[in-house]
Amino acid sequence: MEKIQHISILKELEYNTDAYFVGGTVRDMVIGKEPADIDIAVTCDAERFARALSKKIDGTLFLLDKERGVFRVVLRDKSQPFYYDISLMRGEDIYADLSLRDFTVDAMAIRLADDAGTIIDPYNGQADIVKKCIRTLSQKSFEDDPLRLLRAFRLAGILEFEIDTTTFHIIKEMSSALRQAAKERIRDEFFRLLSSPRSIKYLQQMEEAGLLSEVLTIPKESDIKKGMIVFERLECLYNTLPALFSPFDVDIGNYLQKKIENEITNAALWKWISLFIPDHITKELTRIASRGLRLSNKACRLIYLTVEYIQPSLLDKGIEDKRSIYRLFKAAGDDGIGLILSQIASLSEVTNWHDRTIKNGKDAIAWYLHEYKKMKNFPLITGDDLIVLFNITPGPIFGYLLDIVEESRAMGYIVTKNDAVSLLKKLLTNV
Repeated sequence: MEKIQHISILKELEYNTDAYFVGGTVRDMVIGKEPADIDIAVTCDAERFARALSKKIDGTLFLLDKERGVFRVVLRDKSQPFYYDISLMRGEDIYADLSLRDFTVDAMAIRLADDAGTIIDPYNGQADIVKKCIRTLSQKSFEDDPLRLLRAFRLAGILEFEIDTTTFHIIKEMSSALRQAAKERIRDEFFRLLSSPRSIKYLQQMEEAGLLSEVLTIPKESDIKKGMIVFERLECLYNTLPALFSPFDVDIGNYLQKKIENEITNAALWKWISLFIPDHITKELTRIASRGLRLSNKACRLIYLTVEYIQPSLLDKGIEDKRSIYRLFKAAGDDGIGLILSQIASLSEVTNWHDRTIKNGKDAIAWYLHEYKKMKNFPLITGDDLIVLFNITPGPIFGYLLDIVEESRAMGYIVTKNDAVSLLKKLLTNV
């Protein structure tokens, strides 16, 4: 109980005797983790409880789910927001509420007023945690909410648990029911799974259960097994960054963990893209998949970058072919890091750091982080220089001239500002 933020305030709130910690909060406490957020079920007015909590901790309150009467209080005194989700208890008591939950590890509760922190565990969730097992309460759990078919794998992946045999067979029989779930909910669950460091194991199990094709919504002729080979290599690459990419592994890791939208990280999105690389990734194929998963335009930009730039010859020469590497990073920016890692995974076994593809990829990323970014931050020539030195009126020619200077610098043809001025004089003389 001491791991619960603001536990003393929660206990002081009016109606605290009718409130329970539930779901993932209790599961994390049993495992020994600090809960990522706090789930509370109340028998009384959920909004009133949430408003009282929000006032006490100076949080922000909003309605999360009108149909189920769920309110969220957001605390922003950390670098990451912390959530308290307050829901109205379903059924006549806590036991009835727990009977409607998805898996045994989430069907536990602790009464706020119980200082001893006694765990209410009617379905042996604690025993399943010890066994590292994801087990559904019943088939009806999946019938009530088909998204739980996917959530079983996401939860197993995040916790590194195994799915119970009976539960797996039920999922296999009901896999097509996932189509009933909202695409946005499917997207969020799937990418949360891909954020786990060893998600390939659970992707393979999803494919065996017939669930992966329901998630990806791709043409039947696509060879997803080939895509999973590239996916596995890419995940291996992510997990061995310090060994393969030191001293740039921290910069690469920071890029991969950056969120591109909602809870989708760059790492997860590139893993998803890697599934399509063996099929000679095309805009049409990814358009089908992105439409099926309701990805944003920002996420689709990475797909189009892959279509445009990923090719076997990209890393043949590494930074010896500076023009190609420069143009990649000019178009992609930091996303060029993700694209190069995906290119390595599509070509290499990712087991030997002496591998030429890995070495060329590392050299290209190192050049981008230490040379290209320096050029961008400290240009030899600016737009103001073009006006002052050459009396040029701002317009489309500005970008053209600045691009030529930047690329010439990247190629090593010019080094100083005087070099750049001389180059521009020659160009303008020939215009």
